[in-house]
Amino acid sequence: MGITEFFILSLLSFFAQGNAQDITISPPSSNHLADFTVTISTIIGGSDIRYTNDATDPTETSNLYSTPIPITFTRFNNVTIRAQAYSGTTPVSAIFETKYSMIPPSCDVFAIDRDCSLVCYNGQSVLSPGQIQNIETPTYTVQNPNWAGTRPANNSKVLRYLIDRLYGTFDAQKGNSDSQIWIDGGNVAGQAMQLRISYDWTNDGVYDRIEFFDNFACNDLPSYEVYTKPLPQRYQFIFGTGYQSLVNGSIMMELWQTSGPGVPKMTLRTDGIVGGQLSTVSIPYSFSYQDVGATECGLLCNGGQSVDVCGTCSGPGLTGCDLQCYSSKILDECGICAGPGRTGCDNQCNSTKVVDTCGICGGSTSCQFPVGNIACDSFGIRSQCPDLVCLTSLATPANAIVVPSNNGTQSQQQVPSNPSLVITYFIRNLTGYYNVEEKFTTVYLYADAGTAVGLGLQVRVSYDWTGDGTYERIEYFTSFSPNPTDGFELLRGLGIPNSATYPDGKLATGPSTLPAFQSLNNGVIRVNIWQAHASFSDIQLQTDDQVQTTVIQIPYITLSRKPYAGMGPCGIPVVFVTTGVDQTTGGITTGGLTTSKLTTNGLTTGADVTTGSVTSGVHFTTAQPVTTAHDPCLGYTCPAPSNSICVNMTSYSCVNQGGQPRCVYPSANDGTVCKVLLPPSICYRGICQSGSCYSPPGADIECTDEDFESSVESGAFFITFNCFLILLFSFM
Repeated sequence: MGITEFFILSLLSFFAQGNAQDITISPPSSNHLADFTVTISTIIGGSDIRYTNDATDPTETSNLYSTPIPITFTRFNNVTIRAQAYSGTTPVSAIFETKYSMIPPSCDVFAIDRDCSLVCYNGQSVLSPGQIQNIETPTYTVQNPNWAGTRPANNSKVLRYLIDRLYGTFDAQKGNSDSQIWIDGGNVAGQAMQLRISYDWTNDGVYDRIEFFDNFACNDLPSYEVYTKPLPQRYQFIFGTGYQSLVNGSIMMELWQTSGPGVPKMTLRTDGIVGGQLSTVSIPYSFSYQDVGATECGLLCNGGQSVDVCGTCSGPGLTGCDLQCYSSKILDECGICAGPGRTGCDNQCNSTKVVDTCGICGGSTSCQFPVGNIACDSFGIRSQCPDLVCLTSLATPANAIVVPSNNGTQSQQQVPSNPSLVITYFIRNLTGYYNVEEKFTTVYLYADAGTAVGLGLQVRVSYDWTGDGTYERIEYFTSFSPNPTDGFELLRGLGIPNSATYPDGKLATGPSTLPAFQSLNNGVIRVNIWQAHASFSDIQLQTDDQVQTTVIQIPYITLSRKPYAGMGPCGIPVVFVTTGVDQTTGGITTGGLTTSKLTTNGLTTGADVTTGSVTSGVHFTTAQPVTTAHDPCLGYTCPAPSNSICVNMTSYSCVNQGGQPRCVYPSANDGTVCKVLLPPSICYRGICQSGSCYSPPGADIECTDEDFESSVESGAFFITFNCFLILLFSFM
């Protein structure tokens, strides 16, 4: 052999031995539970890679590697890949090898998934720790004084857990089924439970072996204890065959309470490990595994409930009044599924009624306002003989009332039980129609809290539609907070919940009773005012004045009011004559008038009152004659009267009213021409009768441009409360 031949053979031998980095096979030897791919690479330049996948050595004719090699998962299969680098037909590296196994994880110990299933456990639990499952108490009867050895027929009283798609071979050396179940019966003696394990070898729906574990009585300590027993005491009895191989089989574990009151409920610890406590069940099988993942909850849901028609485990099925999956629709009060409830201005089922242009619910589209007093939709407070009166009836100088402190007792959203802490006012005998344009009640409070901080006023407005004593609509306003600065300030609130659209909304819907507004027919309105926040200081409300006073405005039009009798702190019954008072030629026939003669400075007795000398707001009694020496009007000067519709502006006087001076402004003579200007919608000409301006039948009540001009030329003027126009006075 020459030197050249020896050198070549030596070189080939060197390359054939190779080194550890000549060829790389990825992944390295490992176990796999799904399809995967293998890649091969070499650092030897200019060489090809030949490989085999049947554990034989590669040759120059073996598979030529060009792309990753796909490996199909086959349970319990082994695949060996061998690879070598070649230069042409000559190997230039050693042979490299990797081995892949496809052995599923052992599945002969199961942990409990609280939802419904058993899961394979191999020293590590994928379940979140610390779950608890209640064991419901079955009903005990004479036939079943306890449920030991008998499974309750009611599935809702049984906890059931399933694992399916199992494969495995019985291993006699492992003995029998066993359990490590952690149970707590609370601090009550006599609570006990039982376990049952059932095998279905082929998952054909027939359980071939059923093992009743012996009854287990818990101690009376409030802590978990393990339910396990050695053989032969482990079983109470067994039904069916001996152990056989599992071929797509299933195992079900069941638990139920056998005795005890069930108060507190017995509980089972489930899912992951907590403080070393993990409930498990083991089976005597080798090479056991579960095919294709975990049990689907739809096969069995705990408590005997199966997957519902909507695909939800233990779900409610079809729900709602429309019987659809996941529906939450309910019947409205009219019996319509997801309906709108009561509708229309009359708040009735299926109503489409609307308020007409006169404010009448369901009225005609063409209408005329009834004749009579139409300017009484805003009420002020009269302090001398306290009550609500039409704002236009206030003619005395400004006064104030006190809303007393509550001595530190908070009273929000409810009227104080102590009546001395509540200021209450009424106005009665009201007739009118809801005004859809006004929409809601409005409260104006002129309040002064002095320098006290944190005080709050609360108002409740109640509507009695017919004066029968039942207040159908009750509106609570959230508290008004006056500033801590001396002087009266205006606090305004709308009877609607606060929103971006209504930033002044102060309606508290929680305590309120809010049916739709209805017509007033001899109705009553009550107003309660009190301090809502804990306080030790009084709050004053300005009253009696027509310009800057506390006002309640209601959403009604064409409102009229009959005379009514009131009782104030003046100590005597009073009759307030306002609208629509019947009169006879000789004098007033209604309400508490006796023989008296009206003079400039006071009252004397013994002469009849003649027509026109007594007007609204005046009351007389023969029980309290007034003499000149004790006349409170002596030295008192009445303020100059304001202008008012149907008021005689040339004659007014002072009278004794309960020991206090009272200025009287007589009515204009009946038949005096008058006009009411409330643009833009209510204007008419009429005649004075009993102190009110009545329009004749067929009179034009629509406002014209001329009426707007006339309302200025004639001296009619208005006062504005945040865009609400309230007619106060007008003179002809």
